[in-house]
Amino acid sequence: MGLFGAALIYGDGIITPAISVLSALEGLNVATDVFKPHVVSIAVAILFVLFVIQSRGTAQIAKAFGPVMLLWFVVIAVLGVAGIFRYPAVIAAVDPRYGIALLTGHGWSGVAVLGGVFLAMTGGEAMYADMGHIGRNPIRTSWYGLVLPALLLNYAGQVALYLGDPAMDGNSFFRLAPSWSIYPLVGLATIATIIASQAIITGSFSLTRQAMQLGWFPGVRIRQTSSDEYGQIYVPFVNWTMMVLTVMLTVSYGSSDRLAGAYSTAVSTTMLLTTALLYNVMRDRWRWPAALALATSGLFLAVDFAFFSANLFKIQEGGWIPLMFGTLVFIVMVSWQHVAQMRALYETAIALTVKFEDIPRVAPRDRIELAKLAEGFWHITVHFGFVQVPDIPAALRQAKDRGCPIDLEDAVYFGARDAVVCSKRRSWLVRAGLRLFTLMFRNSVRAVDLFNIPSENFLEVGRQIEI
Repeated sequence: MGLFGAALIYGDGIITPAISVLSALEGLNVATDVFKPHVVSIAVAILFVLFVIQSRGTAQIAKAFGPVMLLWFVVIAVLGVAGIFRYPAVIAAVDPRYGIALLTGHGWSGVAVLGGVFLAMTGGEAMYADMGHIGRNPIRTSWYGLVLPALLLNYAGQVALYLGDPAMDGNSFFRLAPSWSIYPLVGLATIATIIASQAIITGSFSLTRQAMQLGWFPGVRIRQTSSDEYGQIYVPFVNWTMMVLTVMLTVSYGSSDRLAGAYSTAVSTTMLLTTALLYNVMRDRWRWPAALALATSGLFLAVDFAFFSANLFKIQEGGWIPLMFGTLVFIVMVSWQHVAQMRALYETAIALTVKFEDIPRVAPRDRIELAKLAEGFWHITVHFGFVQVPDIPAALRQAKDRGCPIDLEDAVYFGARDAVVCSKRRSWLVRAGLRLFTLMFRNSVRAVDLFNIPSENFLEVGRQIEI
């Protein structure tokens, strides 16, 4: 669940920039129809610049965009308050009974409406990915102190417009603003959506590095863009892949309304999986009683499942796109884990440790320490005395008798063997000593002979080290 949820972030990441920039530029249509044929072209140009500047590092971008985002949320809060004054009764919408009545009184129609309501919640999933990039406390502070109140006020203001004029058409957000402020507001909205897109892009960078470090993703080049912040990174492969796919979506769909169907499917699935994993955290990490963990996570799960069900209706409208892309990333992750360069996935992998004790002999009954770390993954520690001749195959047969599923006929042994060369930067005296060491190292007994390993089944992995 964790892997698939993480993979879906990538699917969400190619749609978020497209729909965000398109929705902001479409505000121009409220003022005039002149720009309508050029909205897609302008959006593609902005998206190209967005992905190009990623190489400069998110720290520099944050310095430039931070004040703009503060202005953005203040502006949308003020616009929302202005709308609320037109129809103050809208404040009653904070009562959850209205939402419950919508769901219980209108059947499947109420559930379908949740698919549209969910668009107001998207972006929350990116915060989980960004925790590894900028930390937990900055996100909490900005969310509860600024972002959430501003969003609630603005959404309430838009609803107030509809309640005051049910026949109103056009973009309700831009209808909140005076006519003279449309163009400045479009410019501010465009910059704000670029920053919103930035959040999901940097989150994708963080997920890529974490997946690599956990062995779930092939090695790609990662560039550290800040000497002070560990989380400030740039991943060229991910950046350019997302750019190509995002531009393709923008050109193919051409409007934010058409992309809306594809947008929230991956997000609702990610949130559902995140909540399902919460139960495991409560039980395994926090040590909560099963009843309390089930009741708490079940409450959140009921809400997320309702939104997930509503968004299933959007799969045929484009929701299949992020799901398909996320599935492809998931397949890459699963295929990479324990699949080595041998083009084979071994049923059993064993981490083998050989220890020589400070006693002459170790009794056979004390020879083996056996631990099953995961399904198909074992750790075996073999103990020998300092006068005993180590025999790894014999020790492994003993481990097999104790329950480790080893196929000794088809086993492949991996060992490390470095090649050592002498640096020319050393003095002649040091080089002479190092040459002697190098000669001894090259002619020392190899693991295949020292531990009685079948040479035809032994594979050495090494590197060249200059000393």
